[in-house]
Amino acid sequence: MLLPPGQVLHRGLSTSFTNFEDLLLDLRENRFSGYIRLNFWGYEGILVLDSGKIIQAHSLEEDTMLIGDKAAFQILEKGEEKEGVIDVHMLSNEMAITLASVFGATLYKEDPHLGGKKFQNIFQELEEADLTGYVDVQFAGNKGMATIYLLDGIPVEAV
Repeated sequence: MLLPPGQVLHRGLSTSFTNFEDLLLDLRENRFSGYIRLNFWGYEGILVLDSGKIIQAHSLEEDTMLIGDKAAFQILEKGEEKEGVIDVHMLSNEMAITLASVFGATLYKEDPHLGGKKFQNIFQELEEADLTGYVDVQFAGNKGMATIYLLDGIPVEAV
């Protein structure tokens, strides 16, 4: 899954020189909406924030994926370790909420061949179903790809 684009506030902050707890406190005080990505060799953690509050977390280490509180606690612990990299991406409130709902999402429908269906009809169906999540689209035999994020059936962002 591709993460949505966002204004990059901080890229490549080293956990060796960044106090992760202070960074989170600053983002909370400034009512930040977006996501923080924490990377180590063989580990990735993502905290999604809306108005400064952590609303979702996702972590992946080797074959172990965590979502929610367990992931958040693991990310908070990892943020204090050395040799990691922190990226901070700002998103709109709507996009942060959408991203939070995407983690742990289940497959709604898979249609490898649209068979002449128009995008308009597909998105009308998704809007009627009031879905929050994302749609992955591949064009011309994987020559082009897109991810479209939906909040209550309405497209809010695309990558």
